[in-house]
Amino acid sequence: MDEEAILSFLTDNAQLSDIVTRQQFIAIFPKDKRADPAVESLYQDLAETRARQVNSVRKNVRLECAVSSRSMQVDLDNELGDSPEVVDGENEIENIYSEIIPPRVPHKSTLTEMVSRMQDAVSNLAAELDFIGQDSKRMIEETGAIVDSLSDLRYKKLSAGSVEQCLSGLVDLYSALPGSHTAT
Repeated sequence: MDEEAILSFLTDNAQLSDIVTRQQFIAIFPKDKRADPAVESLYQDLAETRARQVNSVRKNVRLECAVSSRSMQVDLDNELGDSPEVVDGENEIENIYSEIIPPRVPHKSTLTEMVSRMQDAVSNLAAELDFIGQDSKRMIEETGAIVDSLSDLRYKKLSAGSVEQCLSGLVDLYSALPGSHTAT
């Protein structure tokens, strides 16, 4: 009986569609964003998340009711003296924890705050994608320059002066190595 009352109180009308319809949700967004499929997808994701939370609440209520009914039986046995363990330390522990750890007050964001944060995230992602695009172009240009210079070397298109300079640099490098003898 208690379980049904608690479940009814906590989970009836708890789905996202009971709180805000799809059209109301879409109307929160700026007009130019309302037709974006991501808005529809976001509503669907929020609805699925909300459904998982409601199912989790249902499971937890059922579990707590089962534990509570078992605990009530133990308490009754304690009162009658049928149980060797008469001292119940659960309340004592709960009191200690409540003194040490203050209760959390969850921050609930409004839909306009959520939309604002999502728009900020979109602009941050756009800036990041722009940066990645520019960096990719730079890397492609550098890779192209390297490939061009390697092709020139491979097909012996380097000028004679460049070849001499390259060979001279290699000789200097070889002679700088420890234990090497000067090359002629």
